[in-house]
Amino acid sequence: MLAGFTQARVGAPAAIELLSGLVFALYSFLAFFAVLALSLVEVSAGAAFALASAAALGCWAILVWL
Repeated sequence: MLAGFTQARVGAPAAIELLSGLVFALYSFLAFFAVLALSLVEVSAGAAFALASAAALGCWAILVWL
């Protein structure tokens, strides 16, 4: 829905840029929940969320540099 409004207001190139940014965000989302699921069994909840946040930020940093 957001991509449709973006395309109607600004044009197709802006909608394409929006969707490519969304793909990068989804990789970080995946990294967060994968690390959270794997680490909740081994460490405390606070440490698991800290590790998952670090993984998501690291994933985002790597994708921005590409």
